[in-house]
Amino acid sequence: MLRSLQVATASGLCAVAVVAGLWLSHDPGGHSADQGPVVQRGLQTGEAGYPESPASPFAVSTDTSVPGAATVVAVPSDHSPLQPDDRLNESALPASLPLIDVSELARTAISDEDFDALVARLRADPALLRSLVDEFRQEQDLDRRQLLMKLLGHAGGADVTLLASELVYSGNEQSRQLGLQMLQRAQPGSAEVQQIASELLATEIEPDTLVSTLATLARPGTVDTGNRTLLADQVAVMASHPDAGVRGVSLDILSRLSVDGRDTPVLLAGLADSSERVREAAAYALVDHEDDSVAVRSSLWQLLRKPDGAKSTRSAAILALRSLTLSDEERDELKAIERQVNTVRRRP
Repeated sequence: MLRSLQVATASGLCAVAVVAGLWLSHDPGGHSADQGPVVQRGLQTGEAGYPESPASPFAVSTDTSVPGAATVVAVPSDHSPLQPDDRLNESALPASLPLIDVSELARTAISDEDFDALVARLRADPALLRSLVDEFRQEQDLDRRQLLMKLLGHAGGADVTLLASELVYSGNEQSRQLGLQMLQRAQPGSAEVQQIASELLATEIEPDTLVSTLATLARPGTVDTGNRTLLADQVAVMASHPDAGVRGVSLDILSRLSVDGRDTPVLLAGLADSSERVREAAAYALVDHEDDSVAVRSSLWQLLRKPDGAKSTRSAAILALRSLTLSDEERDELKAIERQVNTVRRRP
């Protein structure tokens, strides 16, 4: 009987081993049962392969198992290099990136971190950016259009520049201002933005429009010599505009475009302007100026030595002189005047 029991036990163990082997080798989909981390993550997140929606619709995934998730690149099904006319769609995005409904964007306040993450996503996802551009075109609420403008402006790109140009040339003043604000946030060095600004400076006369147009050149980026000269000449003309606001902004922008000292006389004329605001702008424009001449230093000293001058203007002149070549005596005088300017008188 003992031998019979041993035989039965051995048979039972063999049967268990066979069943276990069959179970381990079985895969309903016809694939290996040894699933990698991506497959496992897809099973854990549901049939669609996307994680549950995060608390914020703008938050990016914190899943570090997918390298480069913040920079999305679409690869065609044939694995050929991405062509310029290929269109990125949501189905091509890694599973770690949440789907975003553009109709829900810019309806509630978000943190700076979420805003930056959303801008990065828009820059990496052309299809999502185009959807947001279309959403902006359909939106009628001015407050939401303002918020969408900020998102699109920071994202930048050809589609955003095209939208901004449509707004600028729409004939509607509110749309024009939105378009100019969008261009002000566009990536620097954009030839299209520079072209739009050049056209407006040549045709517009309204101070508000000119100020907004000049502001689009605040970050000129890389500008070729021909365009730089053209833009600098146009901005220099604005330095004699009847409106003090236009004159002040033009001097600030001119200092960013001028690199050879050819516009120094325009900046020096600004130091003698009738407007305190313009004189201050001219002094700041001469900080680290490329023309370290006697005429520049003398004009700044004349402005600085006026005891009745505004503190902000004299402070700007101090910064400009500090960046230029001075003698030891001039540096001592500059320090003395700086202490005087920064001294706050106590009330009796």
